[in-house]
Amino acid sequence: MNRISIQSSGLTLLGFVLGALNTLVLYTRLVGVEEYGTIAFILATATLISPFISLGMPQGLLRFYNSLTKIERSRLLGLTILLTLLVAFIISGIAYLFHEWLGQYSDAIRTLSLNELISILIIALSMGLFELGFSLAKLQFKPRFGVFLKEVYPRLLITLYLIHLYWFDFYWSQFILFLLISYLTRALLIWITALKISGITPSFNFKGLRLNTILSYSLLVLLGSSLSLFFLEVDKVMLFEFMTASEVANYTVAVFIATTVAIPFRGFLPLYGPKMARSYNANNNSFNETSELRSANHQILDLSSLIVLLLLAAFPLMQILLPTAYEKGLSILPILIFAKFVDSISGLTTPLFQYSKFYSKYLVLSILMFVFLVLTNIWMIPLYGLQGAAFATALVFCVFSLLKHWFAWRWFQISLLSPSYLWPVLLIVLSSLTWILYDAFAMYVSIGLLVIHLMILNQKGKLREFVKSLI
Repeated sequence: MNRISIQSSGLTLLGFVLGALNTLVLYTRLVGVEEYGTIAFILATATLISPFISLGMPQGLLRFYNSLTKIERSRLLGLTILLTLLVAFIISGIAYLFHEWLGQYSDAIRTLSLNELISILIIALSMGLFELGFSLAKLQFKPRFGVFLKEVYPRLLITLYLIHLYWFDFYWSQFILFLLISYLTRALLIWITALKISGITPSFNFKGLRLNTILSYSLLVLLGSSLSLFFLEVDKVMLFEFMTASEVANYTVAVFIATTVAIPFRGFLPLYGPKMARSYNANNNSFNETSELRSANHQILDLSSLIVLLLLAAFPLMQILLPTAYEKGLSILPILIFAKFVDSISGLTTPLFQYSKFYSKYLVLSILMFVFLVLTNIWMIPLYGLQGAAFATALVFCVFSLLKHWFAWRWFQISLLSPSYLWPVLLIVLSSLTWILYDAFAMYVSIGLLVIHLMILNQKGKLREFVKSLI
């Protein structure tokens, strides 16, 4: 297994452990359910806005960096910084001037104060600047510290802050200030690191840059990356519109637990995204590392399957740990776990589309899938509440994942699927369906399927290989 990717997965796992401590133990006991729902909404909204502030330039860096000279790289870096700050200033001005007018059209905006709205924009700017610096670090194929800052750093700080609430009272304005400092320092740290390892200084002389090509691609990526984030966050935002903050908090807890399934994919992507971009630039608009990509996807399948079965086997423990106020979230967990599993094992097809000439076509597909997701949420949330949002997500992720695999084969003759996919997917389907339909026997079925999966991995020597790579 790829050592860097496995170590990145380990850091991602550490981040999720801290996040689980925050989400399942600290937030639910030290912060009111309404306040936590609002915190979830603020962070989700900042995440949705951040691609618009960075204008898709993090992916633009990855796409064009290796085709530029050193001087042009400095100029491209300066362009990305300038555009990000300019867009953030414009959006903040609009929010400040038209806050009350926007509140007439959105219940979510109306419930937020102007200070909270500005805080969302500052956090979004920090996220956008971080992704720019992280892209520069990934281009040097040294993503581990960036993964630490992305997955561990903010969660570790929040853990420490929440622990201190055992002795002190919770103050909303103080916590918002703490969030701002956390995300701003994270952006500063990644830029210090990225500039040091790249040896490049930003230049604000843009002479010689192919501005039309770079900006047009970045704007396309802006739509694509924002759609990817919308897929992850739009259900929370729509729940905030249709239901109460406590319902959002329940859904947030369930989504967080389910997102643990994506740890292997999130560990592999920081390395294989830049690899695919470099391969496409160096090989006349084609990919020459498809066997390595297929092997990586198989490793993601093995590890994601293991995490899913562990989560489902530990489901009764989660029911004991979580307060009764979050029981609704647990009821939809098996659905969301399956959705995240399907999404994660098709994730490495994304770099194939993102750095190729077919990106505009892939963008059209993503837009159609996003519209499908919004419409299914509008239909199902009023009828079925949290279950409706979960089923809508699972349905769209299944359809989108199958289409991504099909288009990867049609456009590049690259198939990341193989017969070895059949047995882990079958185990996941059986375990998830058992929890949804026959929860009285589900724990025993999940434990049995987990044992079978571990035996198969051990027989193939993959467990030993995983532990060795992690160390």
